[in-house]
Amino acid sequence: MDTKEEYRKKLEEQLKEWKEKIETLETKAVHLTAGAKSQLTREIDELLQKKEVLKEKWNALQKASGEEWESMKGGMDKASAELKSALDRVASHFKKQ
Repeated sequence: MDTKEEYRKKLEEQLKEWKEKIETLETKAVHLTAGAKSQLTREIDELLQKKEVLKEKWNALQKASGEEWESMKGGMDKASAELKSALDRVASHFKKQ
């Protein structure tokens, strides 16, 4: 089981990696056709919304302690998994273009 500090470091690394991937997608959008660019822009907006939810959960988790922290960690893990899954899906789809 991760300690709070280990978990914090791990999540910060993931957030940094995901931010870079989203920025890569934003750069790629410039070179796409209008239709594909529009679709990618919508997908990026959804990713940014998921990232914002994750950051809000993270801020709440930072303030939590003890049992509260442990119970909130599950929601954080779920939000992380949803963002990762969505990012992987979008990156895979637009990798071909």
